[in-house]
Amino acid sequence: MIRKFRSTNSKMTACVAGLYCSALVSLSANAALIDRGGGLIFDTTLNITWLQDANYFRTQRASNRNIAQEIINAVGSIADPSFGNYTLTLADFGPTAGDISWFGALAWVQQLSYFDNVANRTITGWRLPTALNEDGTGPCDGFSCTRSELGHLFFSDLGGQSVSGNIVSVDGVTLTNLQPSYWTSTSGPSPFDFNAFLFSMNGGAQGVSQKNYHLNAWAIHPGDVALSSVPIPAAFWLLASALGFLRANRRS
Repeated sequence: MIRKFRSTNSKMTACVAGLYCSALVSLSANAALIDRGGGLIFDTTLNITWLQDANYFRTQRASNRNIAQEIINAVGSIADPSFGNYTLTLADFGPTAGDISWFGALAWVQQLSYFDNVANRTITGWRLPTALNEDGTGPCDGFSCTRSELGHLFFSDLGGQSVSGNIVSVDGVTLTNLQPSYWTSTSGPSPFDFNAFLFSMNGGAQGVSQKNYHLNAWAIHPGDVALSSVPIPAAFWLLASALGFLRANRRS
């Protein structure tokens, strides 16, 4: 009887493991952009979260005319290899639109506190996308930079189509306020570190521009920051339920 019970239990354990693994394989096979709600879009391939509003600084400014000065007061200056300790001024922030210098963009994400109205919490720890490749090499320069974070979004998720506009839908996921060009966090290589890398959403080119030039900024966050992350909890509860069944069977 003991041997028979162990054999049955072993088969059930294998079945449970199979169900759990099948759930995980199914989830990873559907890797894509996922709308987490609350204005958060999760990229399952790069494991980063994009703000759904691709020009959120402008959105903030529309409701708070003093936001540029508040950022300056909070951050003060940006350490830079070419400019030294760069002191922020109002000139780093466009007067009404979301355009912003590279220094202003770094300062903005550094102090950004985003309220997720689905999870009812404030999220900090944002950054600009990097121009480096996924493996940390690079940065790439040109029209085939598919492995940077903005490059992956443009070529893989958006299909390499030039986009700019209020609303763009990708496989049921909506991105709003897309702009023609975005700053990355990557400074240009010495002796050209008075430049920083940008990515163009019109054509998909990654290149450099002077840091005091005004472009747009798109905030991203490492990992899946949404509390209501559906896929992994769903797999977890599947495993937990199956293990509970095993315990009940063992007692009987």
